[in-house]
Amino acid sequence: MRGDLTGLNSVQFNAVGSGSCMDTIDTNSDIKWKNCHGSLTCSPVERSQRTVVLEDFALRSELDADAAIALLEDAFSGVACGMALLDEDLNFVLVNESFADIAFGGETASRFSGKVDKIPFENWSLDHFQTPDGLEEVGLKADLRRAITSCEQGMAWKLRDGRQFQASAKRAQIGGYLVSTTEVTPRDTMEAAERARNMLREAVDALDDGIMLFDSDMNLEVFNTRASEFFQRDGNRFEPGQSFEAIWRRLALDGFWVLEDGVDPEDRARLAVKNVRNGAKYREIRLSDGRELLASSHKTDQGGYLLVYRDRTDQARVENLLEDVIENLPVGVAVEDADHRLTHCNDAFSRFYGISGDELKSLSRADRIAQLYDKLEALNDVPCDGFPLSAQRSIMRAHSEQFIPVEMKFRDGRHILAERASTTRGETILVMTDTTSLKEARDMLLDAFQALDEGMVLCDGDMNYVFGNDAWKKMNFEGAEHMIPEVGDSVVENLAALIAMGHYDMGGMSGEEYMQWMMSEMSQHGKRAHVKFANGRHIMGSSHLTSYGGALLFVRDITEQQKLEAELEQQREITHQNEKLSALGELLAGVAHELNNPLSVVFGYSQMLQGKINDPVLSERVDLICQSSERAAKIVRTFLAMARQRPTSMEPCPVNDILETALEVSSYSLKSNGTEVVVDLDGSDPHVTGDFDQLAQVFSNLIVNAGHAVRNKGARGKITVRTRHEGGQVQIDISDNGNGIPKDIQPRIFEPFFTTKDVGEGTGIGLAFSHRIVESHDGTLTVASTVGQGATFTVRLLASEDDSVLLTGPEVEHPSSRSVLVVDDEEGVARLITDLLTEAGYTVTMSTDPTAALKLAEAQQFDAVLSDFKMPQMSGDTFFRALRAVAPENAARTGFITGDAMSTQVTTFFKTSKRPHIEKPIMKDELLSLLTSLIGDSTT
Repeated sequence: MRGDLTGLNSVQFNAVGSGSCMDTIDTNSDIKWKNCHGSLTCSPVERSQRTVVLEDFALRSELDADAAIALLEDAFSGVACGMALLDEDLNFVLVNESFADIAFGGETASRFSGKVDKIPFENWSLDHFQTPDGLEEVGLKADLRRAITSCEQGMAWKLRDGRQFQASAKRAQIGGYLVSTTEVTPRDTMEAAERARNMLREAVDALDDGIMLFDSDMNLEVFNTRASEFFQRDGNRFEPGQSFEAIWRRLALDGFWVLEDGVDPEDRARLAVKNVRNGAKYREIRLSDGRELLASSHKTDQGGYLLVYRDRTDQARVENLLEDVIENLPVGVAVEDADHRLTHCNDAFSRFYGISGDELKSLSRADRIAQLYDKLEALNDVPCDGFPLSAQRSIMRAHSEQFIPVEMKFRDGRHILAERASTTRGETILVMTDTTSLKEARDMLLDAFQALDEGMVLCDGDMNYVFGNDAWKKMNFEGAEHMIPEVGDSVVENLAALIAMGHYDMGGMSGEEYMQWMMSEMSQHGKRAHVKFANGRHIMGSSHLTSYGGALLFVRDITEQQKLEAELEQQREITHQNEKLSALGELLAGVAHELNNPLSVVFGYSQMLQGKINDPVLSERVDLICQSSERAAKIVRTFLAMARQRPTSMEPCPVNDILETALEVSSYSLKSNGTEVVVDLDGSDPHVTGDFDQLAQVFSNLIVNAGHAVRNKGARGKITVRTRHEGGQVQIDISDNGNGIPKDIQPRIFEPFFTTKDVGEGTGIGLAFSHRIVESHDGTLTVASTVGQGATFTVRLLASEDDSVLLTGPEVEHPSSRSVLVVDDEEGVARLITDLLTEAGYTVTMSTDPTAALKLAEAQQFDAVLSDFKMPQMSGDTFFRALRAVAPENAARTGFITGDAMSTQVTTFFKTSKRPHIEKPIMKDELLSLLTSLIGDSTT
């Protein structure tokens, strides 16, 4: 290698290379250098007038500069190790081939096979070195500069191909630096690298694709077997070093390629070179033997070119078949390239625009799709309804970015669905389908959906809105019509907005909890999701999974159903309450029957004692017993009357007596609370036409409610009961000084089951029941209340035209001439009746056994027969039927005394037999009146 050493008159340098030494030099023959590793032969020195002396490993010469340079070049090129001479500024002056291979690598090293003209160290490319982690090329050069200038020895370096070297630097006696390199790659590493290269070569050679590698000047370097099979035939052979253009031209001239008519092989070869340099991909090449190749060019990192050829002959056949299939498809298919040019379309596609396929292809050649639409628009009437083709392409382009299908309606009535998709090569496929019949069927289906009473909504797999019928919109968006979604809107976001605006009655859940519940019902396809709206409406929804991953929701309005269910629940509650009342009535009947007998004895005998005791103290006590037992008897009778289930009996009733009865029933709780009860009754004793027992229930309920209102006031609580007779009406006011009733709930207090009392303290049926009874009597029940000032319930009833009832009975002969048979299983009651009648002058026969009484009646005729109804041996109706069989005259004079007036058996018997009767507890006046009516009937 040649460098610039001009001006040097002598050359003196140390032995080059480790262990190198110079021996003798013959200026008239080849210069022979000997060292411990063998000998090197250099070219003879042209100038022989100089002498070279070898002395102590130092060469001194009087040769001129050119001879010295030539000598050094020959010496450097023949040394096995890498050698480089740098000047003081670290410019490369001499570089041998071994060093160039290490320092510059591969192809780059060939640039230094000629003369070196001071290559600056900074221009030294270090790409092929294995750079330590974290160190850039600038840092690597700095390290090298420092190592050279400090004359480091044994520096270790690695190349990217796996080789390893040691480098040493010394100061040269002529100035500058001498750098030597020695390869120290382990043998196994070198062998592994060689094996890897061989495996790579074998792999490339085994590829189905043809591979050809060209250098930067496009001269052939390497090719595999498959490339030879593609191109080497008829004596054509590739050789390394051949140019790509020459190879291509020769193949074209030999007819290897199929060229288009009129194309010059020279021009085609130059175009092929251009395509390779431009990195052309997937270029189709047709060979004269019928094969088709697909060619691609790739630029290598070293500046060369890698050409890949793939045999696509079979693929082309498939593509041709596919093209035939596409051409015969009933749908329109077109392909745009990456530059939006129409590259292919079938006849069906062109027919959509009223033009043949050849015409459409001729129009589209070298035009973008937008310009094609403009040509079509100028050529034909605009086929689309409502917008021109130029607008059509804009719509389709906008939809294609998201691959959303777009539907177009043509003026001839056709509906066309256009869809787009992208290929891996950047092309776009446009498919157009005539959906006219499908559209008609879809419209019919949508009309059917619109006619449904049930609401229906369809969502896609991303829960975006697709369709909802009018029934669904009405059910779900009443009062929020502006929130009805558009196609493509998110159903989830729409639902969240409705929740945020308070559209739903969430039943105490938070908005987030309610949202989670709704989404869970939809995602898990719940079938009975009950949704209540803030306006009180109810819907029941069910979710169904569709085959394409979306959801179909059905909803139906169950508002009326909820009302009916609530009413049924109320009726069930009323039935339940009635059953409870019935059970209570039966209990009361049993209790009353058990109480009535002893109570009758106490009350009867106390009446007999009145006026017969001379001791005033005892007489007063007897009167007290009589009054108390009479009061107890009235209370029992009132309970029985209120619990008795019988048809309404409308007859003139004294209002004051009804109120006194109600007060008797409800007075205990009032007195226990210390409540003051003020009674202000009309002195004219007004009468109304009604059912005494039912009206007593009404006033008892109102008094009990008033007692609840003042129970927390203790002795400060006050209830006022007042009656007035004015203008043909009787007004009854029941007032309290409690907390009052809030105005907003006053209209609801007469609703069934509405109550302001605590759970367990009220059923909510008392006022509703009372209101219904008053209305059945053609009256009104109203309330007036101010919070903090109490409440007044007012009942208005029509006054009865006949305020008095004159009861007269037939005159009866003196009792002493009359005989009476008394039948009662309770001996005490039978004895009382016997004593009362005996005292009144009657002749009485007593029997506690109904069977024995029948024998007495059969054997003797009595003026009257008094029998208990409920007897263990024989009930009253059975006794009467038996009596009528054995002694019909006595049966016609039979009356009954009962303590079980609530029994259906008893009421049915009295209704059918029309037998007179009185109820226990026995009162003397009632007993004598019953007996008088029986004897009077018998004498009629």
